[in-house]
Amino acid sequence: MSKNVQQLVAELPEVYQTIYGHPEWAQAAARDCYDRIDTLGAIYDQLAAKLSRPLRVLDLGCAQGFFCLSLAERGATVKGVDFQEKNIAVCRALAAENPHLDASFAIGRIEEVIDVLEPGQYDLGIGLSVFHHIVHLHGVERTQRWLAHLASCTEAMILELALRGEPLYWGPSQPEDPRELLRDCTFFHEIARFNTHLSAIYRPLYVVSHHWLFLDWHCDVIEHWRDAPYTEAKGAHHGSRRYYFGKNYFCKVINFKLTDGSLLEAENQRNQAELRRECAFLSAPPSGFIAPALLGHDISDSEGWLITERLEGELLRDRLLSEDSLDKARIIGDLLEQLTLLEQAGLYHDDLRSWNVLINQKSEVRLIDYGSIGGEKTDCVWPYDLFQSWSIFVNELFNPPATKLDLLRPFALSPFNMPEPFRCWLFAAWRQPAQTLTFAKLQALFMKREQLPTCAENETGMEFWVAAMESGLQQLQLHIHHLPSESVSLLLSGDHGTPIEDLLRRTEMLEQQMAEQLERHRDSEDRLAAVLSSRSWRLMVPYRYVGLQYHLLRQHGVKSRARHAAKRLLRACYAQIHQCPALKSWIINTLHKSGYYLQARQLFQRLFPLFYSIEERMKQATYDAQRARLLAQLNEMDSVPEEVRNIYQQLKNKG
Repeated sequence: MSKNVQQLVAELPEVYQTIYGHPEWAQAAARDCYDRIDTLGAIYDQLAAKLSRPLRVLDLGCAQGFFCLSLAERGATVKGVDFQEKNIAVCRALAAENPHLDASFAIGRIEEVIDVLEPGQYDLGIGLSVFHHIVHLHGVERTQRWLAHLASCTEAMILELALRGEPLYWGPSQPEDPRELLRDCTFFHEIARFNTHLSAIYRPLYVVSHHWLFLDWHCDVIEHWRDAPYTEAKGAHHGSRRYYFGKNYFCKVINFKLTDGSLLEAENQRNQAELRRECAFLSAPPSGFIAPALLGHDISDSEGWLITERLEGELLRDRLLSEDSLDKARIIGDLLEQLTLLEQAGLYHDDLRSWNVLINQKSEVRLIDYGSIGGEKTDCVWPYDLFQSWSIFVNELFNPPATKLDLLRPFALSPFNMPEPFRCWLFAAWRQPAQTLTFAKLQALFMKREQLPTCAENETGMEFWVAAMESGLQQLQLHIHHLPSESVSLLLSGDHGTPIEDLLRRTEMLEQQMAEQLERHRDSEDRLAAVLSSRSWRLMVPYRYVGLQYHLLRQHGVKSRARHAAKRLLRACYAQIHQCPALKSWIINTLHKSGYYLQARQLFQRLFPLFYSIEERMKQATYDAQRARLLAQLNEMDSVPEEVRNIYQQLKNKG
């Protein structure tokens, strides 16, 4: 190692990273960087392969430049930024040792660098364990905006984010979930976790992008995305799902934990169960059932995802609302064929809705939302019976505006509002015994719908009664639908208070948060004990003390700190004197003789106010006042007999 680099590294306040090209400094590094560079390198290689060129990389908070130089070794053009001048000096010296690497370094603050970034200036942004300092200084919201801007100016970012539970001064400033900082970014995914030298907590490493999807070895352009299954379903699943669409793929990402508590445990369990069912179904669909190929999937504690090939078409719901010339017979026939195939395999779709059906330009229809396919013969919402739900679905085909109702499903189960021959077909189906009704029977009846007798030949008073009740319910439903949302809430709750369901939701949320806080508290105590007993904590004691004194000096000023230092010195002296009774007695006698005892005692009381109770202070004050009067009288010897004056003078001279 050259003497210059040797001196520069030795002058660092902390050797935080591995020193590039110098393994002899490996033991001195606070964090081993080789595990993370493998993960970063994999993302770099994926993106570089997609762009067919080396990448332009911006490393924010580059420290000693290990990641900058390692990525430059892969062919990248790298710019490293750090606010500490000594770090940049080391980086530049290492770059000078490796002139074949295209790496440059500059002193600067992360916030200021992001503010002036322009789109396309860099391909890859890196921020490893630096943004928790930005959050501590500027807050969560400003950091969110900076990260969103950084994402818009780069193809992708790799961020290592600290956690709120870490036992350090900046911990309470962090969000409950680090993903909150990435709220305004199109795509983010945790790719790994790594330990640090500060505590036993492993920090998550995220890949983030506005433009690309990175899941395992899948790296593809995001054409568009949404956080709801269809346009009008804002708030569905409480924002726990994101849907990404590319040229040849579809991706669904489900978060199992939301920090705001809006996702109840039952809903979370439904999310996880749906994802597992979907992966299992697509891995081995029933024979004859056309399903997209499963390209990849994974489930962790915090999220799950899957990628499939993209089926051509748009949601049937959108086509129904925009087009009136759809071939309803073909739609019903194709869906019955698919539902019958599932039924023969002992499977059922428990959420048959118009937004779970795709229709392409050839009017070919495909069932989707494969996570809703399972072995239970029931629907996930009212009316719960599969064949009643099917009747509502068919009614919606002929009355598309009904699909826009927000309150449950439309009250349209009977066949009486449908045109012929669909009315005869569904009427014939409803006359079958409920226990024996199957999708296979529905399909068989549908195939001969033209030959079925008309409803008028078999209608009774019961059918007219059902039709009248259904019509009345539909009118009531439309009336409620057009009421303001506040009025609907009051109507559904039955009074002007908070709905019971909402109170139960809040209670469950609070209990869950309380349990999490208790667990976090126990974990924090364990981590704090580990930190306080660690070697790095003890080694950094002088550095922390100097930093604290510098902060206090700037906050309180020189005079105040000088007085504070004097008080500490006097307190130390008094404590030492208190342990030596002989020395204490000699000092007290000396103070009495010199006349400075009262001043010394007052100073002592100011320095040690807790040594005396209020009663003791009052007694002492009375004693001091009496003594002062006596001394005053003794000094005025004119009123004292001559014998007393002589005795007092002798005692004074003797003392």
